Amino acid sequence: MKRAGRRTISFAAADRAAQKEEEVMKDVPFSEPITLKLQSVGERKVASSWEALECMQQWPDRARGRSWRAAYRTCRDALDGWRTAREARSAFIKAARTAGLLVKGRKST
Repeated sequence: MKRAGRRTISFAAADRAAQKEEEVMKDVPFSEPITLKLQSVGERKVASSWEALECMQQWPDRARGRSWRAAYRTCRDALDGWRTAREARSAFIKAARTAGLLVKGRKST
């Protein structure tokens, strides 16, 4: 503890506050939304890494292959600051295209 004037500052409390701030993930918006056709909910626009992760939970089991896992990992990494929004969007588009969920006629590339 350090005394600064009349206030007592606890370094342990400051460290806990800093750790709490680090635990909060920030959403990573895509440059342009992606439209998918899901059997359970119909058409859905996905505009960020967080939305992509939520959406991928609704994908059919048959569509959860290698590209799904790569997209899931890339979107999660983008939320953690390890990947860019562009990388996450590209991986998500590839997985959606592989699964046949990408709405045709919409610009998604």
